[in-house]
Amino acid sequence: MYPLLMRALLSCWCVVMSAGFIIDTDPCPAPSPCRCYSSRIDCAYKRLTSFPVLKFSQRHYRELEILLQRNIIESIPDNAFGNIISATPESVEIHLNKNRIHNISRNAFANFGDSKVTIELSENRLTVLPYALSMVKNLNTLRLLGNNFIYIDDTVMSSLGKTVETFWLDMSSVAIWPQSFSSFQKLTSLWIDYIPFHTLPSNSFEGLRKLFQLEISNSKLQSVPDAICRLPQLQQFRFNHNIYMLNSLTHILTVCKQPLHNASLAYFNNNNMFSFPENVFLVFPRIRSLNLSFNYLNSITSSAVPENCTLYYLYLSNNEFTSIPLAVSKMPELITLVISNNRITSVDGRVLSSLQNFRQLTISNNPLIFIDPHAFSTSLTLKNLYVEHTNITSVPAAILHSNERSAIDLTGSPVQCNCNNMAFLNSLSKSDVESGKKFFRGDCVNANMTIKSYILNVLPNCF
Repeated sequence: MYPLLMRALLSCWCVVMSAGFIIDTDPCPAPSPCRCYSSRIDCAYKRLTSFPVLKFSQRHYRELEILLQRNIIESIPDNAFGNIISATPESVEIHLNKNRIHNISRNAFANFGDSKVTIELSENRLTVLPYALSMVKNLNTLRLLGNNFIYIDDTVMSSLGKTVETFWLDMSSVAIWPQSFSSFQKLTSLWIDYIPFHTLPSNSFEGLRKLFQLEISNSKLQSVPDAICRLPQLQQFRFNHNIYMLNSLTHILTVCKQPLHNASLAYFNNNNMFSFPENVFLVFPRIRSLNLSFNYLNSITSSAVPENCTLYYLYLSNNEFTSIPLAVSKMPELITLVISNNRITSVDGRVLSSLQNFRQLTISNNPLIFIDPHAFSTSLTLKNLYVEHTNITSVPAAILHSNERSAIDLTGSPVQCNCNNMAFLNSLSKSDVESGKKFFRGDCVNANMTIKSYILNVLPNCF
């Protein structure tokens, strides 16, 4: 009886385990060497030279993922996804990145019906924005980085603008800025790479009323385009790896007639900047996170920081600072300061002591030799102090002013452990150190033990 029952059950439904996925017995819509795992069709890394013939059954997929990346496919034919509509997926993700695609037939992406579609076509050989993309009724996300577009068809762009919410575009070889961006009424996130122009028209982002995230990278722009002033809903702005910035400009940002009050994050990494962008708090008056890492900054003008500065997170790594800028003391809400890989030799007692909410200082990879014992005297909220790979030779006494739960990382710093320079640590509760409530990471260079071990096992014998 039992063998018959088991055979009957297996004939109706059977699963086997392979590569950590459940493989069902419904026919795989794609031919070998592709494999199917539940709602994933995996044709990636198969060295396919042509698009596989896909044949879908009546099975319903809530979410369908089609992986075709990292092959040698050069073209996509008409009706490439066959009768996919019969599978009635609610959403479809198609990954075609890292192929050699240069030709896409007009009806290649037909038959998706009302499915919400994501198409990844980055790092191919497209030179023209494919008309086939306009045939997708509900294209939601489109990635086109790493292609060499020489022509952006406004008709196609206008069609995409009806549904696309997230868009990545490479513009390295485009001769004219596409005004059809204004048709993207639903766009919320936009990444643009390799803009070949030094400036943009002030109306470049006209009409993008819902855009809350914008990233401009690797461009030839010489300053931040004032076109961002037309984005009232902008919340996150990233302007990174734009090395053609004019170094003579301190006002790389144009003050908007209407400040961008919704913006909480602005990143200006790796822009070859030598001066602090003095208008940043005028353009983004409610900014919470500011990143200026990988530039050549050595100071922050105090007058550029408003009295009511609302900044929580400030990132200044890989610059030319020789001290923590005094302007930081005008940032009363600051929670985190990351200023690694600069040329800082000391931390005085003036800059950080007034910050009532300060929780983390990362000052690693600096030639640091001294931290004033009163550096955090009123910042009793300090929880994390990262001082890795500096020239500090003793545990800073300033940590006595830290939060009751705090951590200091001195990994790679030449800490000398002896009774004299660590005497102040004898006041710490042994249970707090053992439990990690007071956490120490790092080694004693003059003893074959960790700093924590020295505090627990050697220091008590000093007295």
